[in-house]
Amino acid sequence: MLRAGEADIAEIPRELQGEIVKAGYAITQSTLPAFMVWVGIGGQYLEDRRDANDPQHQRARAPAMNHAIDRDAINEAFFDNKMEMMANTGWHPTDPAYNPDWEIPAYDPDLSRQLLQEAGYAAGAGPTVEFMAGKLVGVPELTEIAVPIISWLEAVGFSVDSQIGEFQPIRTRYKAREMNSTLWTHRTGFWPSGRNVRVYFVSPNQQGAVYMYEDPYVEQEYDRWKTSVNAEEREQIMREVGQFMYEQNATMPLGFLFAEFGINPEVIVGYSVNNSYFGGMKGHEYTRVVRN
Repeated sequence: MLRAGEADIAEIPRELQGEIVKAGYAITQSTLPAFMVWVGIGGQYLEDRRDANDPQHQRARAPAMNHAIDRDAINEAFFDNKMEMMANTGWHPTDPAYNPDWEIPAYDPDLSRQLLQEAGYAAGAGPTVEFMAGKLVGVPELTEIAVPIISWLEAVGFSVDSQIGEFQPIRTRYKAREMNSTLWTHRTGFWPSGRNVRVYFVSPNQQGAVYMYEDPYVEQEYDRWKTSVNAEEREQIMREVGQFMYEQNATMPLGFLFAEFGINPEVIVGYSVNNSYFGGMKGHEYTRVVRN
């Protein structure tokens, strides 16, 4: 569409951007992320759905998973180093509830092996987990990044049964709270922390949507957040919830991706948009030309 002259601006898939630039077009991106990308750790449910034999509940295994994967390699190989690394899934540095002391998990396979041994696993004989991946609009790389992640987990001792295909089976299982001993690659829009907690980190008791992490403390604090009308108190609650989830290694955070656009520089000098929910080519009823 862009190269055919049918449009002067269009969203361009990451794998085609080099071709567009070589053809004389420019690439610009949104001022805020459009997507968050991470690996969900299933099976962390409240008592009514918890499997006591699920290794996901042996909390030492979560930091072992987080230190097993090389986020820099993922960023370079699949996202052209354009992914903003994420220290804690659901909290961005622009969020008032963000804690700048949070650190991105370091790639340290030796530490991963040590943590598994401290959790009671013999060397090379870690937990058995299932890893699912399916493509989603905006981040088709979800299936591709699963391949090295699985390899890194196996390298430190995890036994992984991989299921790479469509996303619908993943959706069906997390809706039913049937993701015990299962990891999966996931993406969503870029939202404030309070909304992320409501969608991803509470149980059906709180009308959550994607059931991957449930804890009585988070449920309690989310109740407080919902009923508070004090902005500072609400920020503090989300900051404390974020700290709790960070310490629990509740997920395997990867990063934030921005909406990217190809533009015809002969027609468009620049395009600035903070569309932070599932891409940027929408909401043009609000677009204003600032120079003719």
